[in-house]
Amino acid sequence: MVLFAVHDLPLLRRAALNLMEDALALRQAADQAAEQRDRSRAALEISERTLRVREDELAQAQRIGGLASVNVDVAAGLIGQRSPEYVRLHGLAEGVTQEAHADCLARLHPDDREAAERILMEALNGPGSAYESEYRIIRPCDGEERWLHVRADIHRDPDGRPLRLIGAQLDITQRKRNENALRTSEQKLGAFFTEAPVGISEISPEDRFLKVNATMCSIMGCSEEELPRMGVKDVTHPDDLDVTFEKVAQTLSSGMSCDIHKRYVRPDGTIVFANSAISRQEDEGTFTILAITTDLTVQRRAEQVLQEVHSELERRVTERTSCGKRSSACARDAR
Repeated sequence: MVLFAVHDLPLLRRAALNLMEDALALRQAADQAAEQRDRSRAALEISERTLRVREDELAQAQRIGGLASVNVDVAAGLIGQRSPEYVRLHGLAEGVTQEAHADCLARLHPDDREAAERILMEALNGPGSAYESEYRIIRPCDGEERWLHVRADIHRDPDGRPLRLIGAQLDITQRKRNENALRTSEQKLGAFFTEAPVGISEISPEDRFLKVNATMCSIMGCSEEELPRMGVKDVTHPDDLDVTFEKVAQTLSSGMSCDIHKRYVRPDGTIVFANSAISRQEDEGTFTILAITTDLTVQRRAEQVLQEVHSELERRVTERTSCGKRSSACARDAR
């Protein structure tokens, strides 16, 4: 048993107070640690929920945009980590998370396989840090052909050896279909332009022929080399210049199509009657005039012949009527 002297009591009180203060401080620290732990746990839960939401949003954005992530472990032998959107885009079985390079290569279109593999290996074996390629795949689930554009960064070790390929694949199938449709349309338009039985010309706002077809050259009596060096005023009858330029200006400003009945003058002086249907065309902010010209010369000449025949018939009828009247008058006078 330890005995304390009376004069030791103040020391004991101070020691007891210090212990109480230390205990209180420890309790406060423990409470603060618990509160911090609770806040950290709550923050972690919020972060995890936010992460799940962002992952769902990313997956939705990838699905809508036809974008699939690319994550390939090059050092492990080109083992690819497959995201849900990658699995959907490639038509793989649900639940696939990894895939060997040979399996991926087997899905490539036979006509694209060799070139796609060469481009990939050149990127990995070269000194660069970027890889980009376009190729077709054939989905195993339905046999559908898809065009993909892939772009990725190549991560390398300090010695330059490729470690990982990280990037994205974009489904460009619809773009390729649109490009093919556009090429087909342009080919058809080109064939129509070349072989059309009417004159077709594209004219600049400065009155120059930019493009003409063979029929237009025939109407104008010029070669395909001569006409593009000329302007509309060079081949238009002087009396029809004002109405021609007035209607061209109206079409350029308003975008409204119109017809121009006019006369052209060939280099040999021959007059050509024609109708030109003009419309405004726009290409990257630049306006031009597209003119579809029909040669009416034969029609006009036929109309003139008919008019002359009609006039001649009227003249003869008038003469016969006059003769008949004179004969009747003579007969009356004789009686």
